[in-house]
Amino acid sequence: MYYESAWGVGDFHVKVAESGELVRFNYRVVDPKKAAVLNDKKLEPELDDAQARVKLSVPQLEKVGKLRQQSTPKAGMTYWMAFSNPTLAVKRGHRVDVVIGSFRATNLVVE
Repeated sequence: MYYESAWGVGDFHVKVAESGELVRFNYRVVDPKKAAVLNDKKLEPELDDAQARVKLSVPQLEKVGKLRQQSTPKAGMTYWMAFSNPTLAVKRGHRVDVVIGSFRATNLVVE
């Protein structure tokens, strides 16, 4: 409820990809104006895992670009971003924080 009223987003999911080298963060937009900060191209998202003592970033691929959606958010839509996990430090069951500018989603369980 806090995230929906303060940031216009909710229904968070953090999931390790099959290979383990990517960690995907999904969120649903409730209020596009409040949620705009999550899709801001100028801000660099970060996934913090205190247990593994790592901070992951969104990779920039040569032909694809950043592995995140940066379009203007729309209500009811689900958006995603993928964090690079090359050392496989972040694992299922870990609790992580996602930080994007002043937005911070804390204590999310990795699926």
